[in-house]
Amino acid sequence: MGMEAKKLIKKYLRYVKTHRKVSKSTLKNYESVLKEFIKYPLTEEGLESYLEAIEEQAPATQERKIVVIKNFLNWAYYKRIIKEIYWDDLRPPRRKHLPKWLTPSEIEKALDLAKYPYRYIFEFLYKTGLRIGELENLKPEDITQENGIYTLKIHGKGNKERTIKVKKNVIDLLYKAGFPNLPHRRQIQKEAHKIAKELGKPFTPHILRHSFAIRILAEGKPITLVKSLLGHSKLDTTAIYTQISSDMVVLD
Repeated sequence: MGMEAKKLIKKYLRYVKTHRKVSKSTLKNYESVLKEFIKYPLTEEGLESYLEAIEEQAPATQERKIVVIKNFLNWAYYKRIIKEIYWDDLRPPRRKHLPKWLTPSEIEKALDLAKYPYRYIFEFLYKTGLRIGELENLKPEDITQENGIYTLKIHGKGNKERTIKVKKNVIDLLYKAGFPNLPHRRQIQKEAHKIAKELGKPFTPHILRHSFAIRILAEGKPITLVKSLLGHSKLDTTAIYTQISSDMVVLD
């Protein structure tokens, strides 16, 4: 965390201490949450990336953090540190909220709308279930090949590592996109937002991850395999996908 970020947090905490009656422990909690959040850019894409990073945490924990962040962003807007409000729709997660996902035919439509190199990036994310941050962290030395099968060493959240195996047609998507010189995640997210407008449906790298998980489960693969492929630490996190009943999924 840079000096500017530290100063910004200090300034906000000073404001909270002066204008609100909060305990020392509450202030420490605010500081802890903001130090975690400020590692991401103060943009809509940065907020989206942060929410993805905390998605496996308990709903109550996410709710607490979102309240702190929303108050901080409102203050930053009032102080003209941030020029526009992009967090109006920010809400704590619902405990029974089903993930947003797209059918294979909707994915195909979205891919047809994507420009180079984003089509290949989005298709690779859909075929592998990687988080956008994991794609960003992927390096050439993380990819090995044996007998036509490619093994990818994925650096997940919390420095957790996992491996996934893919065929040549999947790895080719990565190289067609220009790997290892891929666009920055912010550019990828911006392209996804453009596609969502044309598609008339939500479309983000994380929705591709959800769609991957639902496709694999719909094909009859065990939930433990899906958990492993997604890099979830708890089976409960993966179990949300099982709440999408089979009559809601059309394989095409």
